[in-house]
Amino acid sequence: MEYNVESYLDMMRFLNESSDDYFFLWEFATGRLFLPPSITEKYSLPLNEENYCTVEDWIKIVFPKDADALAEDLGEVQQGKRLIHDMVYRLVNNQGEIVWISCRGKCGFDQNGNLIWMVGRVSDTLLANDTDRLTGAFYLDRLLAELDELLEKGREGYLVLIDIRGLQNINLQFGRDTGDRMLKATAGVLEELAEGTQKIYRMNGGCFGSVFLWRQETRLKEAFDQLQRRLGEQCMISGGCVPLHLHSGKEAVTLYQYAESALAYAKTNGKKELIVFSEKDYEKKVAALALTQELKQRIENGFQGFSLHYQPQVTTQTPELYGAEALLRYESCSGDRIPPDHLVPVLEQTGMICQVGLWVLETALRQCKKWRRRLKGFHISVNVSYTQLLEEGVENTFLDLLKKVGLPGDALTLEVTESMQLHDYPVLNRIFSKLKEVGVQISVDDFGTGYSSLSRLKNLQIDEIKMDRCFITNIDQSTYNYYLVSKVVELAAKSHMQVCCEGVETQEELGVLKQINPSLLQGYLFSRPLSAEDFEKAYLSF
Repeated sequence: MEYNVESYLDMMRFLNESSDDYFFLWEFATGRLFLPPSITEKYSLPLNEENYCTVEDWIKIVFPKDADALAEDLGEVQQGKRLIHDMVYRLVNNQGEIVWISCRGKCGFDQNGNLIWMVGRVSDTLLANDTDRLTGAFYLDRLLAELDELLEKGREGYLVLIDIRGLQNINLQFGRDTGDRMLKATAGVLEELAEGTQKIYRMNGGCFGSVFLWRQETRLKEAFDQLQRRLGEQCMISGGCVPLHLHSGKEAVTLYQYAESALAYAKTNGKKELIVFSEKDYEKKVAALALTQELKQRIENGFQGFSLHYQPQVTTQTPELYGAEALLRYESCSGDRIPPDHLVPVLEQTGMICQVGLWVLETALRQCKKWRRRLKGFHISVNVSYTQLLEEGVENTFLDLLKKVGLPGDALTLEVTESMQLHDYPVLNRIFSKLKEVGVQISVDDFGTGYSSLSRLKNLQIDEIKMDRCFITNIDQSTYNYYLVSKVVELAAKSHMQVCCEGVETQEELGVLKQINPSLLQGYLFSRPLSAEDFEKAYLSF
């Protein structure tokens, strides 16, 4: 037997000299595990002069979570229950890094058919490109492969993605070592929560994933809450997940996109919780992306599909036509009309609101000039986005448009929404004051729905407050709304501001508002928003 062992050892030495893998021989009778001496350069193994240690020594460098499974498999090999050893598991190297290895071996017999040894190889390079040395987590390709396998088998569970919020800032502020510790801690806690049954994956940066083979959503959320508690003092995390059993007909890459969408929603909305994928929300996001591409193309083609409608504004007591608010409308390539509350957020998020906003302003100013030939003093109100106001030299751009069209500044009111960052007094007042020099008026739209107050507005150069329709609807039946609007009108007058009440729809509401006496009224009682042609027919056909 000794001669045969030496022969195998000679062959192993030859192979080890020409390979990056480590070839081994495990002798069952003596318990000796022969390995090449080069392995000690990476791993803490007590090889003696004859280059062997024990299986117990080997298991000591195995990642703890994998040790029991390995011991069980090797035990079955030693008992003759299996003749092939083929496992993927983790070692811990001399630097404390987790390294995934592929270990394969085959048993050998003596001439009497007795099981005497196993010969094989350990490779820590085979999976090197698939794993993260810092955390021991696999990369995305492996996750997708596992997902495909689980879906094919019809397994139930959840694909979960979690993200360490602000990892880049943590690295900059506290150093990369701190960030690395957070990454290791996150992977470690995920490993524990997965109970050693599923692999952990690292996508990029501070994003990790795993598949939890649980049916109960409550169990999953409890695990995420535990993750939050364990890591809460070190970092903030967000999570997104998708149930496999509800999307069994989908491909792995599609489910991953779904989980990414849920995670993005959690991160965007500042959530510190696990968001379950919503197909409805995802479809909205996909639709928004498609709309974004369409809008870019149509803006480049001369603002195709964009138009303005005009809703009249009338004086309260007379009532007489004062002017109109210009309202943006858009008809898609398919002929669908996109509601403003869907359109404007897309324009603002993509920055296209700046181009569209200038088009709206110029179009409305030209229309106002035309209508002023029929009604002297006609006034136009145009909404302006906070994104536009952040543009360098925006006040000069607005003034240049007025000059280009040939309108005086007092023909224009710019409306800013109350939800805007109106606390940025210095920046806004610098813009507003230059516009007001030529007579442009500034109005705060949707007043009462955000965070503004009259005391705060005193710090801004505001000319008008537009009361939101929620305070006007059924004002004849609401004592609270009646006194609220009355006080706003009273205080605005003392602050030299005028008030426009939106959403007037009934004669009863009009009767109450005449008692309160705001400066202007606007709403369906007078007219819905009209195209320029219909507005002319209704109000300027004299």
